[in-house]
Amino acid sequence: MASAALAVAALLAVSFSAAAAELQPTAEPATATPAEAAPAVALLRTLSGHEGAVLSVAFSPDGRTLASCARDDATIRLWEAAGSGAPRVLGDEKTAAVSVAFSPDGRTLASVGRNNAITLWDLAEGRERRSFSGPDDWFTAVAFSPDGRSIASGGRDGSVKLWDAATGRLLRGSAGDDNAVLVVAFSPDKRIVASGGVDGTIKLWDVVAGRGLRALSGHRDAVRSLVFSPDGRTLVSGSEDKTIRFWDVASGGEPRALAGYDTPAGSVALPPIGSLALSPGGRILASGGGDDTVELWEAASGRHLRRLIGHSAAINSVAFSPDGRVLASTSSDATIKLWDVSALTRANP
Repeated sequence: MASAALAVAALLAVSFSAAAAELQPTAEPATATPAEAAPAVALLRTLSGHEGAVLSVAFSPDGRTLASCARDDATIRLWEAAGSGAPRVLGDEKTAAVSVAFSPDGRTLASVGRNNAITLWDLAEGRERRSFSGPDDWFTAVAFSPDGRSIASGGRDGSVKLWDAATGRLLRGSAGDDNAVLVVAFSPDKRIVASGGVDGTIKLWDVVAGRGLRALSGHRDAVRSLVFSPDGRTLVSGSEDKTIRFWDVASGGEPRALAGYDTPAGSVALPPIGSLALSPGGRILASGGGDDTVELWEAASGRHLRRLIGHSAAINSVAFSPDGRVLASTSSDATIKLWDVSALTRANP
C-alpha cells in the first residue's frame, strides 16, 4: 500500500489523459451443449429464500460459507456451502446490499448498498462492525485487497477510492467523471486496481504510486465484470456488448475476444455479460449474463466446455469455491445454484 503521507487532495486529482490511454443432496445432471466432450457437471442443490434478484455471491476463503445479497428483501444471507440448514441473515432496509466481498482471513464481510456506505460485518458475532463513506459517496462496487489491509470501492459518480480496512480512513481517490463504476478488482500482487463502468472503458490504477496507469478501450457498452488471472498478467472483462475480452495487463494491447461458440446446430451468440469467475488455477472461466445459462470455457484457448441450464432468469453473479470444486451462480429468479464442477477442474488443473 502506498504511503498515507500523500495528500488526499492531490490524489483526488488523478485522471486519465490521452497519453495514459496508450498504454449434499443427490446430484442432478446439468444440461450441456451436445457437442461438448468435457467432463460432466452436476447440479448439487438450489438455495432459495431471497426475494427478488440475487445480485452478488461470494465464497469465504475456507469455502465453508457462501454470502449472497438480493435486491428486494434487503438482506445479506450466509449459507453453509456444504449443508442444508437455514442461512444466517444480516442487514436490513438501511444497509440493503448490492455487492459483497469477504476479507482474505474470512472474518469480515464488506457490503455496499442503499446506505451509501461501505459496511463491514463481524461474521463471528453476526453484527455490523463499522461503516464509512465520504460526504458525496454512492457506492456500487467493493473489493478487498489480497492482504486484507485495504478496500477498493467504485462509485456512481465514476470515482475509485482506496480505504484503510481497519480504520475506514480514505487513503486515495480518483476524481469522478459521471460514468458510474460498476466493478472493481485487485490484481493478485495488490499493486493494481482495475475498474469498469458504464462507458465501456476499463481503467487500471497504480495503487502504490496513486495514479492512473492506462485506460483499456474496446468494449462498446458497460463493463460489469472484471477478474485477474492468478499470475496477474491477464485481465478478463465481461460487458453488456455481449463479449468477453482477455487483456494483457502490461501492454494493454488489442485483447482476445469471445463473442460466442459453435455447435452442430449452429452458432450461439453470447448474451450481455454480467459476471465472470476464474477457477483457482485460472484454467476454467465461468460467465453469466442476460439469458438464464452459465457458460464454462477453457480460459487459455477460449474453447467452450459446457452450458449449464437450470435458472429461469438472467445470471447476475458467479463464483468458484476456493478449491475449485463448486461453482455458485445467482439469478434474477431469486435462487442460488451450486454446481459440482470438480471433474471439469480436475481435468483442467
